[in-house]
Amino acid sequence: MLCKSTIFERINKNTSYMELIIDYSRLYVFSFWVVCAYAVVFISMLIDLLTAFLRCRRVGEKWLSDKMKRTAVKAEKYFLPMLALSVIDILVFIIVKYPVFTLVLALINSLTEWKSIFEHTHTKEEQREAARTISVIVKNKEEIAKVLEEIMNKGGNK
Repeated sequence: MLCKSTIFERINKNTSYMELIIDYSRLYVFSFWVVCAYAVVFISMLIDLLTAFLRCRRVGEKWLSDKMKRTAVKAEKYFLPMLALSVIDILVFIIVKYPVFTLVLALINSLTEWKSIFEHTHTKEEQREAARTISVIVKNKEEIAKVLEEIMNKGGNK
């Protein structure tokens, strides 16, 4: 937020009303993150489409237009809510420097796409094995943290 002295200095320099309300350097940062959020989701969708196509070729299935239609429906489900949240982010731009709502939804959408990519590239048995490995890691996280701490302490004592 701008302090009073900065505002008065800007008023005395004959700046426009928009410049008093919006700091353009913040606007550039905000725009950068919005574009990045949309780009990450779009690229994730393209990679998912590519992996689905390659899986169809590997398995010997036909690549039907139905699969491409599903991607278009998915894009609609992802980008329309992101657009709505981008509008909300614009409304709270004066208070919050970053487009938090858009970034959170972009993260969720991207993780969904990467899960889909994982399903296309791995067999069911590999997926179950990965799930078992993750569950073991989660159950033993305290022991893993202790081991990592010991390793870091030994590295620092050299």
